Amino acid sequence: MVLAIIGIMAGLLAGNAGAFIETAKEEPPNRILRKAVLDATYLASQEKELVYLRYDDTNGTLLIEDSTGSQLASHRIVEIPDEHDFEPKEREFSLIFEADVPLAGIDGDEGDWEEDQIYLRRVVFHPSGVSTPFIARLRTGLGENKEKTFRFDPFSGYPRRALGDER
Repeated sequence: MVLAIIGIMAGLLAGNAGAFIETAKEEPPNRILRKAVLDATYLASQEKELVYLRYDDTNGTLLIEDSTGSQLASHRIVEIPDEHDFEPKEREFSLIFEADVPLAGIDGDEGDWEEDQIYLRRVVFHPSGVSTPFIARLRTGLGENKEKTFRFDPFSGYPRRALGDER
């Protein structure tokens, strides 16, 4: 009887452990974005040529490509069971790259930039380890439809903290 109870408990624990492992495999989109930026920085210096990072909204993947368009690496943000079932839905998930434009005037006010002037189709990473100064706007429709803005340091590839952030 005791052995039967131990067997049942072991079965329950094994089943829950499997679900826990599957859930742990899924990384949050912001972590995947940061990994892709660091990979692009590294690959540009390794390949000794310009490398480009872009978001392919047809399949939810961040692609790192060289100047000929050859894919060097990819990072899937949205896990999907079948690639043909993926439909980009802006209200559910989107990723937009924007140039980190300089401030204007003595007080450092926002400039008069048009949206089409700051939108980046892809971000350029140079072999010297420097990227185009950029901001990534990551919107997830899961839960409360939150948008997170990440300002990346053009020299290290790491996200920068805003002046008001205290961590």
